[in-house]
Amino acid sequence: MPSGRLTAYARSFLEQRFARKPDGSYFPHQPLHGLYGESEAGRPLRLARSYRLLRWIEALAPHSLADLGAAEGYIANLVRLRQGCPTLCIDLSLEACRRAAEIHGQPAVASPLQSIPLPDDSVDVVLLSEVFEHLEDPMQVVREMVRVARRYVVITTQEICMSRAEQSIRLRLRELDEAHGELNWLCSADLHSLFSGPSRSVPQFRRSLRRLAGQVSREEAISHLRWLSDAIPRRSEGIIFVASLDGSPVPELPAGDDMQLWQQLLEGPQRATAGNVQWQLADGRTVEEGQAIDSGTSPEQALASETEARPPLDAAGISRLLRRLDTANVSNSGIERRLLSKQVRMMERIGYLTCSDPWEVRSNWLRSRLGPAAREKGPNPDPEASSG
Repeated sequence: MPSGRLTAYARSFLEQRFARKPDGSYFPHQPLHGLYGESEAGRPLRLARSYRLLRWIEALAPHSLADLGAAEGYIANLVRLRQGCPTLCIDLSLEACRRAAEIHGQPAVASPLQSIPLPDDSVDVVLLSEVFEHLEDPMQVVREMVRVARRYVVITTQEICMSRAEQSIRLRLRELDEAHGELNWLCSADLHSLFSGPSRSVPQFRRSLRRLAGQVSREEAISHLRWLSDAIPRRSEGIIFVASLDGSPVPELPAGDDMQLWQQLLEGPQRATAGNVQWQLADGRTVEEGQAIDSGTSPEQALASETEARPPLDAAGISRLLRRLDTANVSNSGIERRLLSKQVRMMERIGYLTCSDPWEVRSNWLRSRLGPAAREKGPNPDPEASSG
Protein backbone atom coordinates (compact mmCIF):
# COMPACT_ATOMS: atom_id res chain seq x y z
CA MET A 1 0.00 0.00 0.00
CA PRO A 2 1.36 3.49 -0.83
CA SER A 3 2.82 5.26 2.21
CA GLY A 4 1.79 8.84 1.48
CA ARG A 5 5.43 9.96 1.27
CA LEU A 6 5.14 11.16 -2.33
CA THR A 7 1.88 12.98 -1.57
CA ALA A 8 3.42 14.72 1.44
CA TYR A 9 6.42 15.70 -0.70
CA ALA A 10 4.08 17.09 -3.38
CA ARG A 11 2.08 19.03 -0.78
CA SER A 12 5.24 20.70 0.54
CA PHE A 13 6.22 21.70 -3.01
CA LEU A 14 2.74 23.02 -3.86
CA GLU A 15 2.45 25.06 -0.65
CA GLN A 16 5.57 26.94 -1.71
CA ARG A 17 4.43 27.22 -5.33
CA PHE A 18 1.05 28.77 -4.53
CA ALA A 19 2.15 31.02 -1.65
CA ARG A 20 2.33 34.75 -2.17
CA LYS A 21 5.80 36.29 -2.19
CA PRO A 22 6.91 38.37 0.81
CA ASP A 23 5.91 41.55 -1.05
CA GLY A 24 2.37 40.18 -1.53
CA SER A 25 2.72 39.50 -5.28
CA TYR A 26 1.67 36.24 -6.89
CA PHE A 27 2.68 34.54 -10.16
CA PRO A 28 -0.27 32.47 -11.49
CA HIS A 29 -0.03 28.83 -12.41
CA GLN A 30 -3.07 28.94 -14.71
CA PRO A 31 -3.71 31.56 -17.46
CA LEU A 32 -5.86 33.73 -15.20
CA HIS A 33 -5.06 36.84 -17.25
CA GLY A 34 -5.47 35.33 -20.70
CA LEU A 35 -2.95 34.68 -23.45
CA TYR A 36 -0.81 37.73 -22.86
CA GLY A 37 -0.91 38.00 -19.06
CA GLU A 38 1.66 36.54 -16.71
CA SER A 39 1.41 32.83 -15.92
CA GLU A 40 3.40 29.64 -16.33
CA ALA A 41 4.55 28.48 -19.77
CA GLY A 42 2.23 26.59 -22.11
CA ARG A 43 -0.56 29.16 -22.30
CA PRO A 44 -1.66 28.35 -25.89
CA LEU A 45 -2.00 24.65 -25.05
CA ARG A 46 -3.75 25.37 -21.75
CA LEU A 47 -6.24 27.65 -23.49
CA ALA A 48 -6.94 25.14 -26.28
CA ARG A 49 -7.52 22.38 -23.71
CA SER A 50 -9.67 24.66 -21.54
CA TYR A 51 -11.84 25.52 -24.53
CA ARG A 52 -12.61 21.89 -25.35
CA LEU A 53 -13.03 20.93 -21.69
CA LEU A 54 -15.45 23.78 -20.95
CA ARG A 55 -17.48 23.12 -24.09
CA TRP A 56 -17.91 19.51 -23.04
CA ILE A 57 -18.74 20.35 -19.42
CA GLU A 58 -21.46 22.67 -20.71
CA ALA A 59 -22.90 19.75 -22.71
CA LEU A 60 -23.07 17.75 -19.45
CA ALA A 61 -25.26 20.54 -17.97
CA PRO A 62 -24.00 20.15 -14.39
CA HIS A 63 -26.12 21.29 -11.46
CA SER A 64 -22.94 21.36 -9.33
CA LEU A 65 -19.25 20.66 -9.94
CA ALA A 66 -16.27 19.79 -7.73
CA ASP A 67 -12.84 20.52 -9.25
CA LEU A 68 -10.13 18.28 -7.79
CA GLY A 69 -6.62 19.71 -7.96
CA ALA A 70 -8.22 23.04 -8.79
CA ALA A 71 -5.18 25.25 -8.11
CA GLU A 72 -6.39 28.88 -8.23
CA GLY A 73 -9.89 27.86 -9.30
CA TYR A 74 -9.56 28.94 -12.94
CA ILE A 75 -11.77 26.23 -14.47
CA ALA A 76 -14.24 26.27 -11.57
CA ASN A 77 -14.65 30.03 -12.00
CA LEU A 78 -15.32 29.64 -15.73
CA VAL A 79 -17.87 26.89 -15.11
CA ARG A 80 -19.71 29.03 -12.58
CA LEU A 81 -19.43 32.10 -14.83
CA ARG A 82 -20.91 30.30 -17.85
CA GLN A 83 -23.19 27.70 -16.24
CA GLY A 84 -24.26 29.50 -13.09
CA CYS A 85 -23.96 26.28 -11.08
CA PRO A 86 -22.28 25.96 -7.65
CA THR A 87 -18.62 24.95 -7.81
CA LEU A 88 -16.20 23.72 -5.16
CA CYS A 89 -12.40 23.68 -5.36
CA ILE A 90 -10.44 20.91 -3.66
CA ASP A 91 -6.65 20.90 -3.75
CA LEU A 92 -3.82 19.21 -1.89
CA SER A 93 -2.37 22.65 -1.12
CA LEU A 94 -3.99 25.01 1.39
CA GLU A 95 -2.18 27.93 -0.29
CA ALA A 96 -3.78 27.00 -3.62
CA CYS A 97 -7.18 26.98 -1.91
CA ARG A 98 -6.48 30.42 -0.46
CA ARG A 99 -5.71 31.76 -3.94
CA ALA A 100 -8.93 30.20 -5.31
CA ALA A 101 -10.91 31.93 -2.54
CA GLU A 102 -9.11 35.29 -2.90
CA ILE A 103 -8.95 35.52 -6.68
CA HIS A 104 -12.20 33.85 -7.73
CA GLY A 105 -14.32 33.84 -4.58
CA GLN A 106 -14.48 30.05 -4.70
CA PRO A 107 -15.27 27.85 -1.71
CA ALA A 108 -12.14 25.71 -1.33
CA VAL A 109 -11.01 22.80 0.82
CA ALA A 110 -7.44 21.57 1.19
CA SER A 111 -7.30 17.78 1.23
CA PRO A 112 -5.44 14.84 -0.27
CA LEU A 113 -7.58 13.70 -3.19
CA GLN A 114 -7.38 10.11 -1.99
CA SER A 115 -9.88 11.21 0.68
CA ILE A 116 -12.35 13.66 -0.88
CA PRO A 117 -14.03 15.53 2.03
CA LEU A 118 -17.58 15.22 0.63
CA PRO A 119 -20.50 12.88 1.42
CA ASP A 120 -21.54 10.12 -0.97
CA ASP A 121 -23.44 11.20 -4.10
CA SER A 122 -23.16 14.86 -3.14
CA VAL A 123 -22.09 16.53 -6.42
CA ASP A 124 -23.30 16.27 -9.99
CA VAL A 125 -19.95 16.30 -11.84
CA VAL A 126 -16.45 15.70 -10.47
CA LEU A 127 -13.50 17.01 -12.49
CA LEU A 128 -9.85 15.90 -12.25
CA SER A 129 -7.87 17.99 -14.75
CA GLU A 130 -4.11 17.56 -15.30
CA VAL A 131 -3.71 15.88 -11.91
CA PHE A 132 -3.97 12.11 -12.55
CA GLU A 133 -0.35 11.96 -13.74
CA HIS A 134 0.93 13.31 -10.40
CA LEU A 135 -1.06 11.06 -8.06
CA GLU A 136 0.19 8.51 -5.62
CA ASP A 137 -2.42 5.70 -5.72
CA PRO A 138 -4.53 7.20 -8.55
CA MET A 139 -7.04 4.34 -8.40
CA GLN A 140 -8.05 5.37 -4.87
CA VAL A 141 -8.76 8.87 -6.24
CA VAL A 142 -10.91 7.40 -9.01
CA ARG A 143 -12.84 5.32 -6.47
CA GLU A 144 -13.41 8.46 -4.40
CA MET A 145 -14.59 10.39 -7.46
CA VAL A 146 -17.19 7.71 -8.18
CA ARG A 147 -18.25 7.71 -4.52
CA VAL A 148 -19.06 11.45 -4.39
CA ALA A 149 -20.31 12.03 -7.98
CA ARG A 150 -23.92 11.48 -9.04
CA ARG A 151 -23.75 11.72 -12.85
CA TYR A 152 -20.33 12.16 -14.45
CA VAL A 153 -16.61 12.03 -13.75
CA VAL A 154 -14.30 13.98 -16.05
CA ILE A 155 -10.55 13.33 -16.26
CA THR A 156 -7.96 15.11 -18.39
CA THR A 157 -4.27 14.34 -18.70
CA GLN A 158 -1.66 15.34 -21.25
CA GLU A 159 0.49 12.33 -20.32
CA ILE A 160 -0.98 9.98 -22.94
CA CYS A 161 1.24 7.53 -24.81
CA MET A 162 0.77 6.51 -28.43
CA SER A 163 1.56 2.83 -27.75
CA ARG A 164 2.01 0.30 -24.97
CA ALA A 165 5.73 0.24 -25.78
CA GLU A 166 6.03 3.98 -25.14
CA GLN A 167 3.99 3.67 -21.95
CA SER A 168 6.20 0.88 -20.65
CA ILE A 169 9.35 2.91 -21.29
CA ARG A 170 8.02 6.09 -19.68
CA LEU A 171 6.85 4.18 -16.61
CA ARG A 172 10.30 2.63 -16.28
CA LEU A 173 11.83 6.14 -16.36
CA ARG A 174 9.73 7.74 -13.63
CA GLU A 175 11.56 9.92 -11.11
CA LEU A 176 10.19 8.97 -7.70
CA ASP A 177 12.16 11.67 -5.88
CA GLU A 178 10.88 14.51 -8.05
CA ALA A 179 8.39 16.80 -6.32
CA HIS A 180 5.09 16.79 -8.21
CA GLY A 181 6.58 14.72 -11.02
CA GLU A 182 4.81 12.56 -13.61
CA LEU A 183 4.09 9.26 -11.86
CA ASN A 184 1.39 7.91 -14.18
CA TRP A 185 1.51 7.59 -17.97
CA LEU A 186 -1.54 6.21 -19.74
CA CYS A 187 -2.78 4.98 -23.08
CA SER A 188 -6.19 6.33 -24.04
CA ALA A 189 -7.79 2.88 -23.59
CA ASP A 190 -6.74 2.74 -19.92
CA LEU A 191 -9.36 5.16 -18.64
CA HIS A 192 -12.13 3.48 -20.65
CA SER A 193 -11.12 0.11 -19.16
CA LEU A 194 -11.86 1.40 -15.65
CA PHE A 195 -15.59 1.86 -16.33
CA SER A 196 -18.16 -0.68 -17.46
CA GLY A 197 -20.76 2.00 -18.25
CA PRO A 198 -20.95 4.62 -21.04
CA SER A 199 -17.82 6.71 -21.61
CA ARG A 200 -16.28 8.91 -24.29
CA SER A 201 -12.93 10.58 -24.86
CA VAL A 202 -11.40 13.14 -27.22
CA PRO A 203 -7.86 14.48 -27.67
CA GLN A 204 -6.98 17.78 -26.01
CA PHE A 205 -5.25 19.67 -28.83
CA ARG A 206 -3.25 19.20 -31.99
CA ARG A 207 0.38 18.24 -31.77
CA SER A 208 2.18 21.35 -32.93
CA LEU A 209 5.74 22.64 -33.23
CA ARG A 210 4.62 26.26 -33.40
CA ARG A 211 4.51 28.28 -30.22
CA LEU A 212 2.37 31.37 -30.15
CA ALA A 213 4.43 34.53 -29.80
CA GLY A 214 3.12 37.31 -27.63
CA GLN A 215 3.49 39.81 -30.47
CA VAL A 216 0.88 38.30 -32.79
CA SER A 217 -2.36 40.14 -33.41
CA ARG A 218 -5.61 39.17 -31.73
CA GLU A 219 -6.97 37.77 -35.00
CA GLU A 220 -3.87 35.62 -35.52
CA ALA A 221 -4.03 34.42 -31.90
CA ILE A 222 -7.64 33.28 -32.14
CA SER A 223 -6.95 31.63 -35.50
CA HIS A 224 -4.04 29.62 -34.10
CA LEU A 225 -5.89 28.67 -30.91
CA ARG A 226 -8.86 27.49 -32.96
CA TRP A 227 -6.47 25.41 -35.07
CA LEU A 228 -4.91 23.89 -31.94
CA SER A 229 -8.29 23.00 -30.47
CA ASP A 230 -9.44 21.29 -33.69
CA ALA A 231 -7.78 18.09 -32.50
CA ILE A 232 -7.23 15.23 -34.96
CA PRO A 233 -6.88 11.64 -33.67
CA ARG A 234 -3.31 10.28 -33.90
CA ARG A 235 -2.04 13.82 -34.57
CA SER A 236 -2.97 15.26 -31.20
CA GLU A 237 -1.93 15.14 -27.58
CA GLY A 238 -3.62 14.35 -24.29
CA ILE A 239 -7.10 13.15 -23.48
CA ILE A 240 -10.37 14.51 -22.11
CA PHE A 241 -12.37 11.59 -20.74
CA VAL A 242 -15.97 11.52 -19.51
CA ALA A 243 -17.67 8.55 -17.83
CA SER A 244 -21.38 8.34 -17.01
CA LEU A 245 -22.24 6.95 -13.59
CA ASP A 246 -26.02 6.70 -13.91
CA GLY A 247 -26.08 4.78 -17.19
CA SER A 248 -27.18 7.72 -19.32
CA PRO A 249 -25.32 8.29 -22.60
CA VAL A 250 -22.36 10.68 -22.55
CA PRO A 251 -23.15 13.61 -24.86
CA GLU A 252 -20.68 14.34 -27.64
CA LEU A 253 -18.30 17.28 -27.51
CA PRO A 254 -20.29 20.10 -29.17
CA ALA A 255 -19.20 21.09 -32.67
CA GLY A 256 -18.83 24.64 -33.91
CA ASP A 257 -17.20 27.73 -32.43
CA ASP A 258 -18.09 29.62 -29.28
CA MET A 259 -16.53 33.02 -29.88
CA GLN A 260 -17.64 34.35 -26.49
CA LEU A 261 -15.68 31.57 -24.78
CA TRP A 262 -12.63 32.24 -26.95
CA GLN A 263 -12.74 35.92 -25.97
CA GLN A 264 -13.02 35.03 -22.28
CA LEU A 265 -10.04 32.70 -22.54
CA LEU A 266 -7.93 35.10 -24.61
CA GLU A 267 -8.53 38.10 -22.37
CA GLY A 268 -8.86 36.29 -19.04
CA PRO A 269 -12.28 35.58 -17.52
CA GLN A 270 -14.04 37.87 -15.10
CA ARG A 271 -14.72 36.70 -11.57
CA ALA A 272 -18.07 34.92 -11.51
CA THR A 273 -20.80 36.40 -9.36
CA ALA A 274 -20.84 34.73 -5.98
CA GLY A 275 -23.93 32.78 -5.01
CA ASN A 276 -25.34 32.13 -1.58
CA VAL A 277 -24.23 28.50 -1.49
CA GLN A 278 -22.81 26.47 1.35
CA TRP A 279 -21.15 23.13 0.71
CA GLN A 280 -21.72 20.45 3.33
CA LEU A 281 -18.58 18.43 4.04
CA ALA A 282 -18.43 14.80 5.15
CA ASP A 283 -17.36 15.80 8.68
CA GLY A 284 -20.42 18.04 9.12
CA ARG A 285 -18.66 21.36 8.57
CA THR A 286 -19.67 23.78 5.82
CA VAL A 287 -17.58 25.90 3.47
CA GLU A 288 -18.91 29.12 1.95
CA GLU A 289 -18.10 31.25 -1.09
CA GLY A 290 -14.69 32.90 -0.74
CA GLN A 291 -13.66 30.65 2.16
CA ALA A 292 -10.66 28.30 2.23
CA ILE A 293 -10.40 25.64 4.93
CA ASP A 294 -8.25 22.60 5.67
CA SER A 295 -9.90 19.18 5.86
CA GLY A 296 -7.39 18.13 8.51
CA THR A 297 -6.62 14.87 6.69
CA SER A 298 -2.91 14.12 6.30
CA PRO A 299 -1.45 12.35 3.24
CA GLU A 300 -0.58 9.37 5.42
CA GLN A 301 -4.17 9.08 6.67
CA ALA A 302 -5.61 9.44 3.17
CA LEU A 303 -3.31 6.80 1.68
CA ALA A 304 -4.02 4.36 4.51
CA SER A 305 -7.67 4.00 3.47
CA GLU A 306 -9.19 2.23 0.48
CA THR A 307 -12.65 3.12 -0.77
CA GLU A 308 -14.81 0.27 -2.00
CA ALA A 309 -15.16 0.27 -5.78
CA ARG A 310 -18.76 1.10 -6.74
CA PRO A 311 -20.42 0.45 -10.10
CA PRO A 312 -19.75 1.27 -12.87
CA LEU A 313 -16.08 0.79 -11.93
CA ASP A 314 -14.62 -2.38 -13.42
CA ALA A 315 -12.51 -4.39 -10.96
CA ALA A 316 -10.55 -6.15 -13.70
CA GLY A 317 -9.71 -2.85 -15.43
CA ILE A 318 -8.55 -1.34 -12.14
CA SER A 319 -6.36 -4.35 -11.42
CA ARG A 320 -4.70 -4.23 -14.85
CA LEU A 321 -3.91 -0.53 -14.60
CA LEU A 322 -2.61 -0.88 -11.05
CA ARG A 323 -0.11 -3.49 -12.27
CA ARG A 324 1.07 -1.17 -15.06
CA LEU A 325 1.44 1.85 -12.77
CA ASP A 326 3.16 0.00 -9.92
CA THR A 327 6.24 2.01 -8.92
CA ALA A 328 8.11 -1.28 -8.48
CA ASN A 329 8.42 -1.23 -12.28
CA VAL A 330 10.73 1.82 -12.20
CA SER A 331 14.25 1.11 -13.45
CA ASN A 332 17.14 1.77 -11.06
CA SER A 333 19.82 0.94 -13.61
CA GLY A 334 21.71 3.96 -14.90
CA ILE A 335 22.64 2.21 -18.14
CA GLU A 336 19.06 1.10 -18.82
CA ARG A 337 17.70 4.56 -18.06
CA ARG A 338 20.11 6.19 -20.53
CA LEU A 339 19.14 3.73 -23.26
CA LEU A 340 15.43 4.16 -22.58
CA SER A 341 15.78 7.96 -22.55
CA LYS A 342 17.26 7.84 -26.03
CA GLN A 343 14.30 5.76 -27.21
CA VAL A 344 11.85 8.30 -25.74
CA ARG A 345 13.59 11.20 -27.50
CA MET A 346 13.41 9.32 -30.80
CA MET A 347 9.69 8.57 -30.25
CA GLU A 348 9.05 12.24 -29.55
CA ARG A 349 10.81 13.30 -32.75
CA ILE A 350 8.87 10.79 -34.82
CA GLY A 351 5.65 11.90 -33.13
CA TYR A 352 6.25 15.54 -33.92
CA LEU A 353 6.94 14.73 -37.55
CA THR A 354 3.36 13.39 -37.72
CA CYS A 355 1.92 16.71 -36.53
CA SER A 356 -0.29 18.91 -38.68
CA ASP A 357 2.12 21.82 -39.03
CA PRO A 358 3.35 22.69 -42.54
CA TRP A 359 6.27 20.55 -43.69
CA GLU A 360 8.60 23.58 -43.61
CA VAL A 361 7.93 24.02 -39.89
CA ARG A 362 8.55 20.33 -39.23
CA SER A 363 11.76 20.16 -41.27
CA ASN A 364 13.18 23.28 -39.58
CA TRP A 365 12.37 21.80 -36.18
CA LEU A 366 14.06 18.49 -37.06
CA ARG A 367 17.20 20.26 -38.34
CA SER A 368 17.38 22.28 -35.11
CA ARG A 369 17.31 19.03 -33.10
CA LEU A 370 19.59 16.90 -35.24
CA GLY A 371 22.09 19.41 -36.66
CA PRO A 372 25.66 19.97 -35.36
CA ALA A 373 24.63 22.99 -33.27
CA ALA A 374 21.97 20.94 -31.49
CA ARG A 375 24.44 18.14 -30.75
CA GLU A 376 26.92 20.62 -29.28
CA LYS A 377 24.32 22.34 -27.11
CA GLY A 378 22.61 19.16 -25.94
CA PRO A 379 18.94 18.85 -25.05
CA ASN A 380 16.93 22.07 -25.07
CA PRO A 381 13.39 21.27 -23.98
CA ASP A 382 10.72 23.69 -25.15
CA PRO A 383 9.30 25.49 -22.09
CA GLU A 384 5.96 25.77 -23.89
CA ALA A 385 5.72 22.01 -24.41
CA SER A 386 4.29 21.33 -20.97
CA SER A 387 0.90 22.63 -19.98
CA GLY A 388 -0.04 20.43 -17.05
